Order: sequence, then structure tokens, then C-alpha cells
Amino acid sequence: MKIDKNLELEIIDLIDALVNGDFDKISAKNWYGRLNKHDIETRLSEYGNTLVLPPASFVDKIDTYEYNDGSGLALDVPLWTEEEGMSDLTLSLELIYDETKAKLQMTDLRVL
Repeated sequence: MKIDKNLELEIIDLIDALVNGDFDKISAKNWYGRLNKHDIETRLSEYGNTLVLPPASFVDKIDTYEYNDGSGLALDVPLWTEEEGMSDLTLSLELIYDETKAKLQMTDLRVL
């Protein structure tokens, strides 16, 4: 499935906030979803490498899964690190459609 440009920009914005440890922005944008600041800090610390912004082509590596009821999408976004380039660390997101707009939230941050 092709990722909409607005969604791509929001994902980049979210990854930028993760790279820079901007947890206030993550909170203000309601991106936490099932995670919280402590979860993210712990998982990034345990992974041990330095998160960096992905290359422009990263969108081609995102796996998308459309919900059967049409209510949204699940997305698995690979993350990049300074040490590895594309890493095994994956940010799982959920995009839920409501009447006004789509809402992006994190559901997991893990090694796949």
C-alpha cells in the first residue's frame, strides 16, 4: 500500500522526536498510544545504538496492514541507527480513522 505524503511527513516528525528525545512533542501530538516515555527510553537504551533519521527512501520499507473493518492501518516502520544503518528495531504504529481526521499512535517499539 502506498503511504500518503501527509502520513509520511507525520511519521518523519515522530521519528525526529524520538531521535531528539523530544518527549514533550510526542505527548503534545498524542503519539504515545500504548507506550509511555519510560517504555521508549528503556527500549532505546536496551537496544544500545544511536537512533538517527532514516533516508528519504525509508517509506518503501514500511509494512502496512489494513484493518478488515476499514477503521485504520497498522504500520511497521524500520528505524535507522548511526551504527547499523537500517536496524532490526521497528516502530509499530496504528493509524485510526475517525470522522475528523486520522490519528497516529505508537503501539510498540521492538526488535523484529
